[in-house]
Amino acid sequence: MSGPAARLAIIGSRGRMGRALTHLIGGEFASRCSLHASIHSSSAPADWLQAFNCDLWIDFSLPAGIRGIAAAFDAARAQGTSTPPPALVIGATGHDAAERAILQGLSARTLVLQASNFSIG
Repeated sequence: MSGPAARLAIIGSRGRMGRALTHLIGGEFASRCSLHASIHSSSAPADWLQAFNCDLWIDFSLPAGIRGIAAAFDAARAQGTSTPPPALVIGATGHDAAERAILQGLSARTLVLQASNFSIG
């Protein structure tokens, strides 16, 4: 039995991990999920808001990417969206104290998984 495919957004889609995830989503995991949005540092605010309709955001961007995530959450809230916020997987590392505080605030709004090492080995 299979349910609907999860809609994913990859933040940091141009990096090594982002490209690897894009490849897997388009191949081996295509029946279980779909890439709905690829976000990077130069993405327009509208792209971030479109990605808000995804089920899960996977972040392998730079540490400052957490600020873009928080801004998108704030913008969606300001627009009064009724869409539940996407869950977050944070694989970016090197967050400073302010970015960790932002991440803590996001964890009060949605599910967050943060890990500093997604290496298989």
